[in-house]
Amino acid sequence: MYRPCSLGLSDLRVEKTGASHLGWITGGGGYQFLPVGRGHPRPGAAYVIIPGAKVNGTVPSLTLDRRIRGAAEYLSDNPDSVAVATGGQGPGEALSEAAVIARELRNLGIASERILMEPDSTTTRENLLFALKIIEARGGSGQEPAVIVSSAFHLYRAQRLAAAVGYAAVSGKGCSSMGYLEPHYFAREAAALIKEKLDGSI
Repeated sequence: MYRPCSLGLSDLRVEKTGASHLGWITGGGGYQFLPVGRGHPRPGAAYVIIPGAKVNGTVPSLTLDRRIRGAAEYLSDNPDSVAVATGGQGPGEALSEAAVIARELRNLGIASERILMEPDSTTTRENLLFALKIIEARGGSGQEPAVIVSSAFHLYRAQRLAAAVGYAAVSGKGCSSMGYLEPHYFAREAAALIKEKLDGSI
């Protein structure tokens, strides 16, 4: 049985009500934080994209493990969906994050022919952009429905980036994280949103 890929307190979005980027972190200056992702990902997606996260040697971190299990759950419920495991190889990682995701999905009963690998990306934007290139290389397109399976705190930014790089019909499945780390994750995501907004990435 898979561990549930449920929502945590950090499943938040930023909704603009004013003009101050500082408010993205503080909640003041014209921005407010609202919970999202309480619904379910749309069934029957053509592709299930799993953004990479830290690998310790060859072992997925707890964050990545929860993403993998959430993806396996969706893939088991939607047998025509194809997974796209993403993520390159960083410091302290003996394998690429994509390779670890693919291996663990197979261990959870997902057939190899349903798993595509994108082992070169180093950021969330690259996860999604490079995954789209792989989808297009096999004859698919960003017009087909896709589901992103990621940490709940990460989903809002991931979905915004997906739309920006060419996905037209994307929904998300949010996985919980350890409660005591949620303030850290939330602050990090808020800072990343600011940077990508200023860079024009979203």
